[in-house]
Amino acid sequence: MKAKASRASRRPEGAAAMPYRPLPGTVWTLRDVLPRVSTEYRGTVETVWHDADGRLLAQFTVEDGQRPLLEVWVQRAGGEP
Repeated sequence: MKAKASRASRRPEGAAAMPYRPLPGTVWTLRDVLPRVSTEYRGTVETVWHDADGRLLAQFTVEDGQRPLLEVWVQRAGGEP
């Protein structure tokens, strides 16, 4: 239970639009767009959960060792998130 409490208190560092809910262990190509557009980088999903507000969150590990927490917006092809 302690791990859930600590991850629930973290705020997302950004957001990612994805075509479906990411699964742990999958690798995604990510790109920061704010405050400026970055080059693409690879991120592996560690864990995925819904926070108390119902947001879908995903913890990633990226190539440089950072572990960003992102809010995930599922956006199906041709549709709204």
